[in-house]
This record gives sequence, C-alpha cells and structure tokens, in this order.
Amino acid sequence: MVEYFESQGWEASLIDVEDQTGLGPHRFEARAVTEDGFRMVYQVQDNGQYNLSVLSGLFWADRSELIRSINHRIPLDEFFPPGEESVPGVYVEFPKWSDPMLWGRGLEAQQ
Repeated sequence: MVEYFESQGWEASLIDVEDQTGLGPHRFEARAVTEDGFRMVYQVQDNGQYNLSVLSGLFWADRSELIRSINHRIPLDEFFPPGEESVPGVYVEFPKWSDPMLWGRGLEAQQ
C-alpha cells in the first residue's frame, strides 16, 4: 500500500502502531497525505482485518460546539417532539450559517 500511495505522488510511511503505543496486537498502518490535504490510513491487523480511513482536516471541529451552533439556529417548534421519530422524507430543514442564533446560551427562545 505504501508503494501505491507513493506512486500517486503522496508522502507515505509504514508504522507499527504496537511499537509506538504498546497496546494490543501488532497493527500496521500505511499512512499518506494527498496533495490536497486528505490523510489516508490503511490498517492491517494480526487477525487479518483491513481498514481504510480517509480524513480531512477541513472537517475537524469541536463536535459539541458545532452541534450547538446548528441546533440553536433552528426554531424550537420545528424539532420533533421528544420520543417521536420522523417519517421518511420528513426532516427539520438545515439552517444557513447566516441565520441568527434563536435560543440557548442566554438567548430567550423565540417562538
């Protein structure tokens, strides 16, 4: 896999994760960074399991803060009642980032 990554022109390396962490069975990872910043991790474990992960720094964020920022832009009356699920095709519309914060963090709910 390292050869493949390098053939694509990506910076690549092979890592024995167990040697670095001392945790569990040996797990080898072929890692690469693409020219546009994606991080590829190809894992091979002793049990024969293979995994490929693709990560992008563009989408790294404080998950809790991101969820709060989205939810607080949705009017409270648009959420489904607690314990109820939506039916297929019915969903709460995703807010625009330009939408104001409507509730939470000291703001009074606007209904």
